[in-house]
Amino acid sequence: MIKMESILKIEGYELLSQKVYRILKTEIVKGFLEPGNKLFEDKIATQMGAIRTPVKEAIQKLAAKGFVRTTPNQTMVVTEVSPEDVKEV
Repeated sequence: MIKMESILKIEGYELLSQKVYRILKTEIVKGFLEPGNKLFEDKIATQMGAIRTPVKEAIQKLAAKGFVRTTPNQTMVVTEVSPEDVKEV
């Protein structure tokens, strides 16, 4: 089984927001981040050793792709994952 620390590690050359997006998407699809979980930019940035801006950009992209949604109080929440999303990852 893959350890959470190895998934959260940012290495190599890739736009940071793209890497954060890829990591978060994988965590959502694999069930590490379950539907209904709230995403906090500060917490994610700290865990990944990144600043908030790329995390914010990644979460916005996840929202555009339907992996997260915004609640009325502006909290980002993980949504259900479709079987197609699971196959893609």
